[in-house]
Amino acid sequence: MNGEVAAQDGGHILLRSYLTCFIVSILQVLHTPLISVYALSIGASLLEIGLVCGLSPVIYTIFAAFAGFFLQRIREGKAVLLSMFLLLFYFILPFTSSVYFLAVVALILVLGYAIFWPAVESIISHIEGSVSKFSTSWSTGSLVGSLLVSPLLLLGIRKAFIALGLTSLASLLLTFNIKVYYPSTLPSFKKFLNSLSDIPWAWLWAFSYSTAQGVVFTYYPVIVEVLGFSTWLISLSLFSTVFFRTLVFVFYSKLPRYLRNSTIAGLLILFPSILPFTNNPVIVSFASIMLGIGAGILYNNSLENVFKSSKESRVIYTSLFESFIGLGYSIGPILAGVVSTLTTLHYTILSSTILALTTVLIGIILKTT
Repeated sequence: MNGEVAAQDGGHILLRSYLTCFIVSILQVLHTPLISVYALSIGASLLEIGLVCGLSPVIYTIFAAFAGFFLQRIREGKAVLLSMFLLLFYFILPFTSSVYFLAVVALILVLGYAIFWPAVESIISHIEGSVSKFSTSWSTGSLVGSLLVSPLLLLGIRKAFIALGLTSLASLLLTFNIKVYYPSTLPSFKKFLNSLSDIPWAWLWAFSYSTAQGVVFTYYPVIVEVLGFSTWLISLSLFSTVFFRTLVFVFYSKLPRYLRNSTIAGLLILFPSILPFTNNPVIVSFASIMLGIGAGILYNNSLENVFKSSKESRVIYTSLFESFIGLGYSIGPILAGVVSTLTTLHYTILSSTILALTTVLIGIILKTT
């Protein structure tokens, strides 16, 4: 198409991209709770659960950071297709009985997500897709996934993994023959390094967003299992978080500027720290709603900076955006795992939400100076 996507093809590709985002988000929101509870069921310690769920995103972080170089060598469409093949490893999980083998398979699955998100964001941004529609598509998928956590746990985790594998297989059909224009020259390593300092607050807010959510998604299911709370509280918490995060995505552009304040968002993500101390569904829902609103604000505040950048910078910026999200999903659970060995399970979420708030405030200072 001589460097441009035809208008009708662009619309078709956007539709398929948004739909694939929806499906992949269902898988991804189910991934961590199911992995953490499955690890507990095969004898993993609390620290090992933190490491299994926290070290996998390290791969996500490293790969996503350099995804710009990878994407421009194999093209975004092929990268999305490759990611779908990697997600078929969900079929292997029901046959794992070793924590170490579980960690390896989890690494492969997270690599699939690490390839998918920078690739699909690059596709959408190059065809001038909207931040709102993109955020809404994947967050709606997360909403559906959050509702499925408790039913799938009651169904049986092994059967749940088979269901995730079948869903991955179905989404594979959506990703064939996606072709888009991308810059013909590879970004230089100097450009990559400069991008780190261009909008550092955006990277820190992306990190805070995933740190707070990552620790809840990883450890709240474990807290419920260990403390004997109702299994349905898991879906209640995740649904409340994702539903209100989605509402923020949908109505973000209509929110008054003072409500889009990152300081407010940073304070809101502290609320889930009370989750280990109560089995009251009203309090659980309220704390999770606050997390969802705060996370939604931070995500949009960060991604707006990425999508408003020049086309030449977007490949690198989308890679860095996903990389810092991966870093948060890694650091949050690992920190919580260490804290659980030093104190008790009750303070796992608090430790990571304090880190997230601190990072938000540092980002605000950098943006205003």
